[in-house]
Amino acid sequence: MLELSQEYTKNGTDNSDILNALGNVFYKKHWWTHYLSLLISCFPLFILYYTLYVSKLIPKIISITGIIAVILMFIEILFSILGNSISMNMLLPIGLIQLILPLWLIVKGLNSPTLETEIK
Repeated sequence: MLELSQEYTKNGTDNSDILNALGNVFYKKHWWTHYLSLLISCFPLFILYYTLYVSKLIPKIISITGIIAVILMFIEILFSILGNSISMNMLLPIGLIQLILPLWLIVKGLNSPTLETEIK
């Protein structure tokens, strides 16, 4: 995109239609790859939080919130791809839980009774 904008400023209005069309193509390519990668990333995140919920390695409130946040993210991204974006605020929960989970793991660690019995 930077090269296109530099070429646009150099040539003035000679090739402005072509450069505008190329800019639109590159923008759409970036948009599609970004949203599809976000959509695909929902599946591993859902599996992560579901596994953490089942294994009880972290508090259930964090894993349940993570599952709900992933579902909200999936819905928002899917609607954005289909052209009916609901609200980007639906992505806030996944951002917050992705910050809370590492902080919890740093401060408290994993709840693992088998590790505690092996250490004793």
